[in-house]
Amino acid sequence: MNETFGRGPLIRYSGEWLDGVYDGKGRLYKEICSDSTKRVNLDDESEVNTHWIKYTGGFKNGAWHGPGELVFSNGERLEAEWCNGVLTKNGKLYQNNGKVRDIAEPEEEEEESSSHHCSESGKEEEKEEEMQIEKVVKHVMDNAGEYPVLVEWLENEEPERVRELRV
Repeated sequence: MNETFGRGPLIRYSGEWLDGVYDGKGRLYKEICSDSTKRVNLDDESEVNTHWIKYTGGFKNGAWHGPGELVFSNGERLEAEWCNGVLTKNGKLYQNNGKVRDIAEPEEEEEESSSHHCSESGKEEEKEEEMQIEKVVKHVMDNAGEYPVLVEWLENEEPERVRELRV
């Protein structure tokens, strides 16, 4: 975990990095924000950007990505999904009055397609990761004499993969 200061209005980050940008799990704090007790309009991106004080969750290439929690200056919390820094509107808003409001994906085509793009992107990443795992497992099994401990672990933890490779 590393921390940095100086991105935007006194931003502090604690979390994982990749190639000099926020990437992975982390927390982002904004030291200066608009002091407000009013309810934040989640449909107004500039209002959301003005009134947040802390984000905890996933990052990808420096942007909010995946599940995360946003805390606003009025104390309300939003648990939702983000796609490349854009709120997908799938989540829950925990209001100060104790009510919990579901935030549902709008029916509009444009927003639906951007959400679809994000989920497709995630599926592509999972597929690529799965292919990488398959390559590593195949290499280990092809060179079992060099990796006896790994082979034993794979036989216990991934018996299906091992069976497929032995056929």
